[in-house]
Amino acid sequence: MAMNTRARSLILLPFVCAFLLGGCGDRNRHRQLSEEQVKEQLMQYNKSRVTQEDSLIDRYVRRHQLDFFTSKTGMRYSLAPNASFVPLKTEDLVSVRYRMYLMDSTLCYDNFAGEPLRFVVNGSDVASGFHELVQLTGRGGAARSIWPARLGYGVAGDLDCVPLEAVLLVDIEVE
Repeated sequence: MAMNTRARSLILLPFVCAFLLGGCGDRNRHRQLSEEQVKEQLMQYNKSRVTQEDSLIDRYVRRHQLDFFTSKTGMRYSLAPNASFVPLKTEDLVSVRYRMYLMDSTLCYDNFAGEPLRFVVNGSDVASGFHELVQLTGRGGAARSIWPARLGYGVAGDLDCVPLEAVLLVDIEVE
């Protein structure tokens, strides 16, 4: 028994009406947030990410029984004892040999056999962890460190060897 077009329309009409009216119920659901509300939500998210990352690093340090200091920025580091420490300041040209690993020990970069990384302290476009660590280490010094993503390559990684939001283990020697 074939159903005529009018009968089909009458059967489908309640479903179509329910579908169309269903999206109109909560007008506040689609309201726009103010600029201040967006800033507050982003700040809360960032604080949460920093707390999670710091907890991850703290667990790593405890598990590996590392005797590290913590800087104001959240870098964990241990300086190699060295009598020839020469302080560095902003705008000093520095040469660094380094190895950079992910927390699972995957080697990302190693320039010990090649040319050193050269940059101006607080004046070059390298990861901020380098700037901070060379100032802690000084010329002629060496250090082992753990960088939160915010001091390394951040949310995006470096689009090569360092993935998104990567915590980095970095060993350096400052020439």
